[in-house]
Amino acid sequence: MKIIQQKMLTINFCIILQLIFGSILFCQHVPIESDHPIYVFIHQEIAKGTLDIKYSSLTPLYRGTVLDLLDELERKSSDKNKLIKRFQSEFSIDQIHNGLKYPWEKEKLSSDFASLFLFSNNIPEPHIFTYKDSQNIFWADLEERITLESSNDPYRIYRDRFTFSLFLDSSITIHTDFRINRFVDKPPIPKQISYYKDQWVEYFPEVNWTIWYEDQSLIHFKGKHLDFELSKIPFTWGYSPDYSPIFSANTAPFPFISIEKSFNKVRFKSIHGFLLPFTNEKIHTMVLVPEKNIAAHRLEIDLTPNFTASISEMAIYGRRRFEAEYLLPLNWFWGSEHNLGDRDNILMAVDYCWRMKPEMLVYQTLLWDELDWAKLFKPWWGNKFVFQTGLYWVPFSNTKYPDIRVEWTVSRPWVYTHNDSLLTFTSSEAGLGFPLGPNSQMFYLEMNSWPSYRSQLTFNVSYIKKGSGLGSDPKDNYNFNDPYLVGDTHMLMGEINTLLIYGLDMNYRLNTLMSAASYITYNIDEEVFSGQLALWLNY
Repeated sequence: MKIIQQKMLTINFCIILQLIFGSILFCQHVPIESDHPIYVFIHQEIAKGTLDIKYSSLTPLYRGTVLDLLDELERKSSDKNKLIKRFQSEFSIDQIHNGLKYPWEKEKLSSDFASLFLFSNNIPEPHIFTYKDSQNIFWADLEERITLESSNDPYRIYRDRFTFSLFLDSSITIHTDFRINRFVDKPPIPKQISYYKDQWVEYFPEVNWTIWYEDQSLIHFKGKHLDFELSKIPFTWGYSPDYSPIFSANTAPFPFISIEKSFNKVRFKSIHGFLLPFTNEKIHTMVLVPEKNIAAHRLEIDLTPNFTASISEMAIYGRRRFEAEYLLPLNWFWGSEHNLGDRDNILMAVDYCWRMKPEMLVYQTLLWDELDWAKLFKPWWGNKFVFQTGLYWVPFSNTKYPDIRVEWTVSRPWVYTHNDSLLTFTSSEAGLGFPLGPNSQMFYLEMNSWPSYRSQLTFNVSYIKKGSGLGSDPKDNYNFNDPYLVGDTHMLMGEINTLLIYGLDMNYRLNTLMSAASYITYNIDEEVFSGQLALWLNY
């Protein structure tokens, strides 16, 4: 009942704000998944200087934003770019006709049947149901996917995915995404399945299926002065697409409320979310589950057209309802936490992205949990920070030739942890920040190319060093730190495990309805080879 009351208050709050601030613009605030090829294309154009650098810091990007960027690129392009046309046909909803359109209509069936054998930038993205009138647009999609993997333990996964998107009165976006995953075997779910993030699983022995569910949704209000969102969508903060130390979408999505405002050269975002304190398995055995909340805000400033700097602050608190001081978007969490009794977990981060010349981006992030500036370069355990530096280079104008991304990340022992096990920087006991967690280092190389406008090829190399023992897991409690190591905690502690992993990914658009993706990885140190093929129909 308490949770229901909180959700109702949240919804009422957003509705009141919308009535106060009103609506102005047609909003296509439907999120695009972080593994979509459009992100590689946009990052390449940002590096070239054809798009604003501000679009490289946060994901997801939204359909309306991406369409605006594609239109901007089309105006600047001197030739007919097939990649631009491909993505425009995929994301545009201009072709949706007035009235309600059913999947069994003769004309629609004929068109969709032809889409199974053709791919053209002139063929709009098909949908099961569509509806349009003078003020509202609705569509629904169905995706059927099969994934096959060959490794030490081959497996199959089937996915049924249903999405629903609705634009109301040019200012409100409602979006939901529900997925049923069927793993053909009994638990546990293999670790290499990246999209399994500790959801509740149920095994059906009569068919030898292990099933888990995923759900994502949002309600977005486009106001005259502010944007408001009630959301359960995975997101990232930072300039590393996959390995940000701040938020990396390393966990299952959690519900949150957000407020956002963009000026010409300044952008601000504030969220307040609700985390899972323990794994789903543990929660299903508990009578009372303690509350665990997160507040975070981020300020970005374009100091020059080629240089953007940002500061972020995060607060983890629990065992109580909304903390009023953390609800205030512009409040300084660090000072508030001291005044509230030094019982919560505060983290801060500064990062920047610099387009040092056309085709080249340099970015760095420093996140600190705690620091003693007098002991900064000494092996004191309390210097808990993550430092990341990266370079992204697009040396060729022709997209058939690869770009180059190089990253180095070092994560000190005990970062993200706390002396209250509930208040670690985790959700469902998985880290919210750098995916490798504390006590780790990683060198990462990635190259992307477009052999054709229908295909994307990615090659990557990961060289990982991971320490062991206490302080290596973000859910560790630092009260159990070895007192003999307080003044002797180095960058990597305990037994060091080293991994060298090569990966090759390919994404191919077969036709308007069907796509395929595959990847091959080889772990040299563990001598493990694996390959995956996924095929899906999106209707």
